[in-house]
Amino acid sequence: MSKLISSILLSMLILIPLSAQQQTLPIEVAVAQDISKQVLCMAKNLYYEAAMEPFEGKLAVAQVTMNRTRNPQFPHTVCGVVYEKDQFSWVAEKHKGITDKYAWEECVMIAKRALTEHKLHDTIYKTKSMYFHNTSVHPEWKFKYVAKIGNHLFYTRV
Repeated sequence: MSKLISSILLSMLILIPLSAQQQTLPIEVAVAQDISKQVLCMAKNLYYEAAMEPFEGKLAVAQVTMNRTRNPQFPHTVCGVVYEKDQFSWVAEKHKGITDKYAWEECVMIAKRALTEHKLHDTIYKTKSMYFHNTSVHPEWKFKYVAKIGNHLFYTRV
């Protein structure tokens, strides 16, 4: 009888972790898929906004995106910020896809860092900058100028 009970208990111990694993697996998969989606949104934003910018410029653009996710006036996810109406001009444009594989790989690497590190660019982080534009355009913004990094000018609210 004790062998039977031992066998049942052993079977239960083996089955419980499997059962728990099966229940958490869909959640883990969902989280992994969401993280992958957020990385892809950030990488696209970096690529289409700053592919030809220096490394520091890409970090600054990523920091602006992350600063927005932490501000209650913006969506709280990277994809929410990136695809929010009229935030980034590239979203409404048609794209030819990825043409510079090196720049794309760098953008993906920075996107992964953006989702795992709190601070990517010191100046943009400290000033809580949430806006930037290329030096070739001149929007009539009433924001406080923070820095010029590469071909972008960065701003914060006054």
